[in-house]
Amino acid sequence: MMTVKVDSSDSEVEEQADTVKLYQECLGFMRPGENILQAIKRLGGGKQLSASERLKQKKLAKLQGESSVSIDTEKEAEKAKSGSDVTNLTGLANKILTSTGDMDVYQETYESIVFKVILQSLSAVSLKPLVPIYNFVRPHLYMLN
Repeated sequence: MMTVKVDSSDSEVEEQADTVKLYQECLGFMRPGENILQAIKRLGGGKQLSASERLKQKKLAKLQGESSVSIDTEKEAEKAKSGSDVTNLTGLANKILTSTGDMDVYQETYESIVFKVILQSLSAVSLKPLVPIYNFVRPHLYMLN
C-alpha cells in the first residue's frame, strides 16, 4: 500500500508571501540608507524641549497671537500622524520578528529589505511552475513505508 506524504510547502509559500508583504509595508515608512530602528527613532519625533526653550516658544506665541494657534494645531496633527506611524512600523517589525524568528529585524536596512522583496518575488515567479513537475517526476520522495 502506497501512502503519499502531503508537502507543507504551500504553507511555507504563504508565510513567505506574508513576510514579503510586511517588508513592503515597512518600506513605506523608511528612507533609503536607514534601518528600521532609525526609522522608528525618526518617526518618534524630536527630543523634549528644555524649560528655557518652552518659555521662548510661549513668548513667541503671545507676540504672534492667533496665528500661532493654527500652527500649533498643525504641529499636533503631524505629531499624531507620526505617532501612529511609529506604532505601525513597530508592529510590522514585531510581526516579522515573530513569524521569521529573525532577531536582527530592527537592523535591516532599506536596501536589504528591497533586495529581499525582489529576491522573493523573483523566486516565487520562477519556482512555482517547477514544483508540480518536480513532484510528478520524483514521486518516490513523498512515499512512506
